[in-house]
Amino acid sequence: MKPMLMLLAALLLPGLAEARTIRVGPRGDVELPSEAARIAKEGDVIEIAAQDFVGDVAVWRADRLTIRGTGGRPRLEAGGQAAEGKAIWVIKGDGVTVENIAFAGAKVRDKNGAGIRAQGRDLTVRDCLFDGNQNGILAHDNAGSVILVERSEFKDSGAGDGHSHGIYVNKVERLVFRHNWVHGTRIGHHVKSRARENLILHNRLEDGPDGAASYAVDMPNGHLGVVVGNVMHKGPNAENRAVVNFIAPVARPGAALHLINNTVVGERRGVLLANRSPIEADLRNNLIIGALELVDGRGGGGGNLTAQPSDLGQEYALRGGAAAIDSGVAIEVDSLRPKSEYVHPLGARPRVTKGPLDVGAFECP
Repeated sequence: MKPMLMLLAALLLPGLAEARTIRVGPRGDVELPSEAARIAKEGDVIEIAAQDFVGDVAVWRADRLTIRGTGGRPRLEAGGQAAEGKAIWVIKGDGVTVENIAFAGAKVRDKNGAGIRAQGRDLTVRDCLFDGNQNGILAHDNAGSVILVERSEFKDSGAGDGHSHGIYVNKVERLVFRHNWVHGTRIGHHVKSRARENLILHNRLEDGPDGAASYAVDMPNGHLGVVVGNVMHKGPNAENRAVVNFIAPVARPGAALHLINNTVVGERRGVLLANRSPIEADLRNNLIIGALELVDGRGGGGGNLTAQPSDLGQEYALRGGAAAIDSGVAIEVDSLRPKSEYVHPLGARPRVTKGPLDVGAFECP
């Protein structure tokens, strides 16, 4: 039976539809991702061949889909198109996982075109590339939703208006953002989140020599922020003096902010944290390189250290003999303890501690 006939049979016969895989590409069941999106049913696996798809945009409505690139990474170039005028992919289904796909060049008239517009509940994105979109990922309000993004690159995001970002998550339950690389954001923020819980763990968030991002991490709705083990670089052209921004007009139940074991490099005068809330921020074991103050607003803690660029080796790692070695304070709460290290590009390894914690995002071998 030919692939298309087999696929149609699976659509018509319930017994064949339970564990269906739809293959996309010249030798697949369908040729385009948008065709797969139209026929996908709950629980399907969509495997997209590694090739360029230009101007093919899609709305994914089915729940519990797994959509992944195979044989390499397929690249979806917007080519001036946008699904529903919003994004390369608009994902409306719940529980969708997207793996190993590149989204490039999403631009729309209102300047918030996204690689992925997340409208369903519970989205997982891993091993993807977002290249030159106005927003890499833009997630709608969705109470109770959890968004997990890991090992993904967000490159040259932003329309240059300050309202578009590497990733922008609105009012969801939790954002888990780990082991990602965000760089070259234009005017907007590398990570902006209004989630109730924000777990920003072991990422590399950097302007680079030419980048002009505003904040590395912006949490304008307060709530809970856990920013642990990140490398954050503020370049000479940065739009804002603060690296991390936290705003909460009142202390909501469960609200807290923890900045722990981050390595922060500033090439302009500024501050690691702008805290616009009544919360006493917890800042411990942060390694600061450059003319950055620790906090503007309420906050403090032990183990924070200002050092020289000469204390860092390749990829922001500590050099032997650096003052940061064994200078950190103990982190007693397990959920706040740095457990891994970002390995460039887009990797991670366990953080192995011998004796006291080193200050910053890395342990010196």
